Amino acid sequence: MRILRKFTAAGLIELRANPDNRRRRILSLTARGSAALATLQAAANRDLACLTAGLADDEAAELSDALKRVTRLLGGGGKESRALPAAR
Repeated sequence: MRILRKFTAAGLIELRANPDNRRRRILSLTARGSAALATLQAAANRDLACLTAGLADDEAAELSDALKRVTRLLGGGGKESRALPAAR
């Protein structure tokens, strides 16, 4: 909640009560939050392009396949995500 309060104070997100369940909140990005997210995504894309610039086509395909497998194993890709085990 501390981070959410900071994001709200910075004007990045809005929190409102869920009309169906008052114990839950609905979180949404503001226009400022969407702009900040777009900036972060662009920076990540630039970093990824730099990291993969020297890969041959077959190496890039191999990396892509490996990342798809990781995503699948971690429950991504549109499937219901699994909770991660607690840290030891």
